[in-house]
Amino acid sequence: MKILRPILVILFFTFSLQAQFLKSFGVKFGGATTNQERKYHLPTSGHDAIVTIQPNKNLVGLSAGVYAEFKGYSIFDILLELNYLQKGFVREEQYTTGESYTLKQRTDYLNFSLLIKAKVYDGIVTPYLIAGPRYDFEITKTGYGVDNPYYEAFNKNLFGFYFGVGSKFDLFNINLLAEAIYDLGITDLYDDSLVRVTADTFIFRMGISF
Repeated sequence: MKILRPILVILFFTFSLQAQFLKSFGVKFGGATTNQERKYHLPTSGHDAIVTIQPNKNLVGLSAGVYAEFKGYSIFDILLELNYLQKGFVREEQYTTGESYTLKQRTDYLNFSLLIKAKVYDGIVTPYLIAGPRYDFEITKTGYGVDNPYYEAFNKNLFGFYFGVGSKFDLFNINLLAEAIYDLGITDLYDDSLVRVTADTFIFRMGISF
């Protein structure tokens, strides 16, 4: 039920404003690449407060969702989005024999975002800037360490901000869009007296507007 409440609130908000303020709606789909980093806290007697280990390799995942665009003020409009987003990590480890193997973990999130969209100018191609807060709710984990208490203790509710650029254009009378977004996390995935885990994500997606 917890996961249904924000969805119902968004749907109610969308339909209540649709008649007067809805400008367009559509779907967005593409890929996301996540960089996850662990930082170990040293004792206070150490020379450095924090030492950073080798970061994990970027995990490439899926991004797909729906959006509604509402009329705002002047050149500003409001975007309300609901997305399915895959994040996680890939790490190379070595056996004592020197042989390497790959560890991979993927976490699936339900993502909500409220964005401000500012058009640079109107034309056949319409570039724009987007920014605003987002919330990720963990759905499930797959891959390495999903039963490990350490990974199970990772924060399942993540907050952050989207900063991106995009462009709308017509192709064969179809309204299309393309976007590149930097997902800045402000909530740590994990933090205790020993280690802190952070992540940031780049999202690249296409869309169809109706």
